[in-house]
Amino acid sequence: MVNNRIGVVFVCHNPEINVFISNVTSVLTYVGHVIIIDNASLNQTSLYENIPQNDAVNFIAQELNTGIAAGFNTGIR
Repeated sequence: MVNNRIGVVFVCHNPEINVFISNVTSVLTYVGHVIIIDNASLNQTSLYENIPQNDAVNFIAQELNTGIAAGFNTGIR
């Protein structure tokens, strides 16, 4: 059951893509919106190409690793 009033912010840096995509996909069954903040991963392009492409997912690629707190702040804005 999707709750459109709930959103999730993922902040990542060089994640293992298969595990990360699995986590995002499983969360999408419960929440209405997912924001992914990528903190300058080396595999940023591959990560973007593998995330679910739909209106419920936003991918924000940062050029610098600003840290987890700054990543969450970006996602909340």
